[in-house]
Amino acid sequence: MKKLKLSIITPSFNCGKYIEQAILSVLKQDYKNFEYIVIDGGSTDNTLKILKKYSKKYPKKFRYISEPDKGQTDAINKGLRMSTGDWFIWLNADDYYEPNVFSKLANYLRLNNKRGVVYGNCFTVEGNKKILSIPPKKVNFYSQKNGCIIYGPTSFFNMKKLKQVGEFDEKLYLWMDYEMYIRLSKISPFKYIDLDIANFRLRPDQKSRSQGNKSLLEEERNRIIRKYYPIYFFIFILKNILTKWREKIKNWFQ
Repeated sequence: MKKLKLSIITPSFNCGKYIEQAILSVLKQDYKNFEYIVIDGGSTDNTLKILKKYSKKYPKKFRYISEPDKGQTDAINKGLRMSTGDWFIWLNADDYYEPNVFSKLANYLRLNNKRGVVYGNCFTVEGNKKILSIPPKKVNFYSQKNGCIIYGPTSFFNMKKLKQVGEFDEKLYLWMDYEMYIRLSKISPFKYIDLDIANFRLRPDQKSRSQGNKSLLEEERNRIIRKYYPIYFFIFILKNILTKWREKIKNWFQ
């Protein structure tokens, strides 16, 4: 029986403080039929030194490119085009996998090769705190209308299904994964696995936590919901308008 091949990619830019942990969490897995590609955006910190170190040490498993890009989504798509595996996984440079989780997942992936995404549990790590987060056990097109409910580092994307729906939307800076989940859920079911797969790191300088990007998060989310769930979005806007008018009327009579 053919052994499933995994393609793991990491988009990276000036993340030298964390990327070595991410790299080792992949290279030290006991399941060995994988390729690991880092797509670096031209880092100016110690990232390249780390990438060179591991490309020499693991030349058959690990490779990287370093060149200017148009952001994280562009880097993910570059990695997707370079990937040759049966399942595609993207791990951010500051996140990391649980030990030997690939071998635990391999049989599930084989049994669920018609699924668009196989996903599981994720630890949220902030400083010394590590909290287990468990996503909904059933995810479909309609269950995602309020926002993203799957943890990115735990998501294994079926390569055949990705080729059917196309690449990640490069117009999106923060919610490219959410939009992809929606597209995939329209053509194939997802599968939840009760397995602790990855660690998602929270840090003060994270792009999704910056003040400027908080409004972008909401703007992109609303754009996606308006595109895929127009009736729901209309009701949502109408409720907001009515709530604001109730507050105004209430204030008039106080």
